[in-house]
Amino acid sequence: MPSPPPFLSVNGEPPITFETWQKIFQNYMIVIQATGEAWPETRRRAVLLHCLGTEGQRLFYTLTDQGTTFDEAMTALQKHFVPKVNVVACRHTFRQRVQRADETITQYVAALRALSAPCAFGQMESEMLRDQLIANASLSAVRDKLLLEEDLTLEKAITMACQVEAAVKNSSLLCHSTANATNSVQAISTNTKYGKRGKGACTLDYAITGCSETVGGTTTNKYWPATSAML
Repeated sequence: MPSPPPFLSVNGEPPITFETWQKIFQNYMIVIQATGEAWPETRRRAVLLHCLGTEGQRLFYTLTDQGTTFDEAMTALQKHFVPKVNVVACRHTFRQRVQRADETITQYVAALRALSAPCAFGQMESEMLRDQLIANASLSAVRDKLLLEEDLTLEKAITMACQVEAAVKNSSLLCHSTANATNSVQAISTNTKYGKRGKGACTLDYAITGCSETVGGTTTNKYWPATSAML
């Protein structure tokens, strides 16, 4: 099993946040069965430092409180790499996030989940996500549908919002198809030409073209489709 990507290989900003890298690293430790007491503390701590990368290890050894165990080393890294969060500012950013016109319900909820992580909503997180979805969905039909529902949970709100979104999309495609068909009919009618009536003359009436021809005192009517009209 290959090691996860190093957190910080060279000097500069880490490519991902430490919280995200920590989750990747924890999954790696589960895969190699190095959690709990399966491995001794010194070995688990060594794996953690190894996966930090060259620059990450250099920064770790500059910390005043490095600890001697795996958990103490992880705590030291969190204190150094995880910035202090301004909860008020994070919640303000969360509430200002609206659904973009090119964004699906699923994508919008995923973005809200990411923004809610540092907001410390606790047990209210699901309700906050639900309320934000209702308030700032780009389709008014979604908002109207959700507001009529009693005992609305986040999961139910997402399901219903996706259903409304799909219905509106299908309706839009149907209207577009109908409009194209109507325009085609109008174009055929507009391009219809009329000739003068009389001997050898052609008359074009929408889909049928009629010509009359007199030979030896006998008049014969002839018809062709409009696409074969004689001028």
